[in-house]
Amino acid sequence: MTHNARAMSNDHPLVKIVLVETSHPGNIGSAARAMKTMGFTELVLVAPVNSPDAVATSMAAGADDVLFHAKTVMTLAEALADCHLVVGSTARPRGFSVPEYAPQEGIAKVVEGVQTGLKTALVFGRERTGLTNAEIDFCHHLIRIPSHAEYSSLNLSQAVQVLSYEYRMQWLATLPEQSLHQLTATATQQESAKAIERPATSAELDSLYAHWQQCFTESGFLQDDNHERLMRFIKVMMNRSHPSLQEVNILRGMLSSVCRYQAE
Repeated sequence: MTHNARAMSNDHPLVKIVLVETSHPGNIGSAARAMKTMGFTELVLVAPVNSPDAVATSMAAGADDVLFHAKTVMTLAEALADCHLVVGSTARPRGFSVPEYAPQEGIAKVVEGVQTGLKTALVFGRERTGLTNAEIDFCHHLIRIPSHAEYSSLNLSQAVQVLSYEYRMQWLATLPEQSLHQLTATATQQESAKAIERPATSAELDSLYAHWQQCFTESGFLQDDNHERLMRFIKVMMNRSHPSLQEVNILRGMLSSVCRYQAE
């Protein structure tokens, strides 16, 4: 696979595009093209059915550098490990307690988060079935593109294009007040701030959930017949509250104390 020799210009360093189990390499290439036209370069592929190939490069139409630098991982948890804000794309109403927004409102929340230095993922599911319930559990909110009721089939790259375009338009609107240099500086300042003051990453929340599950299983609170439902409720509840690392550490300290008391 060839790629452009010059360094990629990433207008949006705090936003990554995540594609889950994409089946057709051409869709990956088209998504890369959609990304690059809007200034995005960070692409993560979660267990693609077929890896990017010559077809993907052809469909990328000059965005082959985005393909070349794309990262492939096996699980969504790995793709989101460094993210503070996770936003899923959906083509249909889900009926979950996860907040769901139209693109303009949902992306406005993303831009707001990025301006405070939050590493963010826009997650897109499989071409035919989208994201699973378990994958939606990672999301802080969902964005649903209001397509026509009689024909709502939106191609993966088209969905990437719509949300990337909406983000870029809202981001450009901030530039008279806050330049790209200032945005990048904000991100740098956030990284250098005390870790306990920042929102917990997806990986840190996963560690909390594992700790929670272990403690509640040992206490008998979690049973085989309610295990999945209760753990999902906990994840949705925590995503809604968007806890800081300090709050996660406090909860883990409480769990450790309870588990220790039970052991005694």
